Amino acid sequence: IIMPPNSHGTNQAQGKVYGASYCSDSKGTIHAVFEVHLNNNDSEFHRSHQIWYQRCERITVSQSPEPVYDWDWTKSNPRLLTPDGDLFVGGSLYDFRTPSIVCDSQDRIHLVVSQVYVNVADDGSTQNPFGKDVSQILYTSKAADEDNFAPIDMNADTTINNGGWSRVSDLLLDDTDAQANNPANSHHKTQYAVYPKICLRSDDIPVVFWYGGAGATYTDSTRRDMAVYVNVGEKSPEHSL
Repeated sequence: IIMPPNSHGTNQAQGKVYGASYCSDSKGTIHAVFEVHLNNNDSEFHRSHQIWYQRCERITVSQSPEPVYDWDWTKSNPRLLTPDGDLFVGGSLYDFRTPSIVCDSQDRIHLVVSQVYVNVADDGSTQNPFGKDVSQILYTSKAADEDNFAPIDMNADTTINNGGWSRVSDLLLDDTDAQANNPANSHHKTQYAVYPKICLRSDDIPVVFWYGGAGATYTDSTRRDMAVYVNVGEKSPEHSL
């Protein structure tokens, strides 16, 4: 899969692919999302990771003695999911990583990613207003025949301005809040949330697992270690979490 040139220049258009996730719909179309880090030579600073989406329709090669299929990836172009810009250094607002996708029985594609949002980026610039490194899980979905997922528009405090995306995990920003990650509560906030995996229940409700933690300075020392967290979506036309 070769990505087209972008604003970083044609000679840096092919970066390193760090991971990918695939699913297929009822028509046999393969849907792929992959995490890309642009060539480090495009800047003196580390660049944010990008998420690309591509789909590939099934082609019938032969019908005898039984159907034989193939998939030609050259007939479709990858689409950039995250905004592309020269100012997106590593750990900035749109540094998205470790995507995971799944297709439900109605041919709707569900996607989760981890947003890595640091306090001070590699270039020395302040990226978030929280005074600490954070990460969280974000969710979106689309119909199988749509060209791309909805664009995402976020403020510096990670509030989402458009309806196509939602937050799966909730940020823990106050280390002194003992109720934020209290095991007696049903809602647990985390400072870190990475490596999401999405799956579906039999009724197509998305269930997301991720690796997260309350942080090394959290007031309850028994809740500082990293652990597996889960969130279950609620039924809606968009299957939002």
